[in-house]
Amino acid sequence: PLLHKQKTSQPTHALIIGAGLTAAQLTHLLLSPPHNISKITLLARHPLRTKPFDVDLAWMGKFRNINQAYFYGADSDQDRISMIAQARGGGSITPPFTRHLRTWQARHRLDIRECSVVDWECSTFDEKNRTWNVRTTSTTNPTEKATVEDVDWIYHATGAPTCTASIPCLQTLLASHPIATCGGLPCLTEELQWRADVPCWVTGKMAGLRVGPGAGNLGGARVGAERVVVGVQEWLGRGGGGGGGGGGEGEKGEGVDGEEGQGEKRGEKWEEMMERRDSALERDEYTTARGNRFRTLDFAALEGDE
Repeated sequence: PLLHKQKTSQPTHALIIGAGLTAAQLTHLLLSPPHNISKITLLARHPLRTKPFDVDLAWMGKFRNINQAYFYGADSDQDRISMIAQARGGGSITPPFTRHLRTWQARHRLDIRECSVVDWECSTFDEKNRTWNVRTTSTTNPTEKATVEDVDWIYHATGAPTCTASIPCLQTLLASHPIATCGGLPCLTEELQWRADVPCWVTGKMAGLRVGPGAGNLGGARVGAERVVVGVQEWLGRGGGGGGGGGGEGEKGEGVDGEEGQGEKRGEKWEEMMERRDSALERDEYTTARGNRFRTLDFAALEGDE
C-alpha cells in the first residue's frame, strides 16, 4: 500500500519523534526530493531549542578554560556527571536546520507539536489502510490529549543512551576486565585507558568523565587524541605491562622472551617510527593536510595566466 501511494502520488504522512538535530535533519530529508513526503508531524517532549553546539557556549567559547578548570577540579565523578548533564541540557538543533523547519512549517507541510509524548496504549493500527492513529499526551497538562491520524511511517529520533553496559562490544570487556562506571560512563584513567593493565583507549562521549561535556565534539576529539598518544607512548615505554603480571626486581633483565623483552621490542619499534618520521621531515617528504593542499597547485600555470 505504501509503494502504491508513492507511485500514484497519493498523500503520505510520517511521524518523527524527537527534538534534536537528528530529528530535524530527517525531517528536512524526507520533505525534500526525491522522497517528497506530503506531510510530517514532528513530536517533541519539550520546546525545540536552537543552539550552535550541543553544549552551552560557555564550554566552547574563549572562556571555556574556566569551566574546564571547575570540571577537572570536581570532587567526584558524580559531580562531573551532573556538570555534563547541565551543560548538554538535552537535544538541540543548529540555526540552519531551525530555519529549514520554519520554512517547511510555513509551507504547511510540517506540523510541530512541542511538549507532547506518545501514549502507545491508546494508539491503534488500521489493518485495512495500513496506517497508524497515534495518541499523544501533553507533558505540561496530562489531561490534554490529541491524535496524529493516518500515519504511514513512524521514525524514532530519540538518540541512544550513553551506557557502557548497553554497548555489545564492551560487554565482554566489562566481564573480563571490569571497571567502575558512573552515570553509564566508564571511569577511565587520565590517559583515557580502560585500565592500567588493558591496552584499550576510549574517546568520544564515552570519555566524558575525563574530557568534559564536549567529549563528543571536534574539540573533545582533539583533547582525547592528545591523551591517547601520551597513554600509548607510556604503555610502549613500560612494556605494556601496566604494573600487572611482573616478577620481582631480581627478575628484570634476565631475558627478552618474557614481558620485559616484549616491552623492549615495543619501545624499539616506537623509536624506529619516530626516526622515520623525523627523517621524512628533514627531506621535506612529510607535510600536513594544509601543505598537501598547496602542493596540488600549479604555480607555473597560475603565473602564466597573469
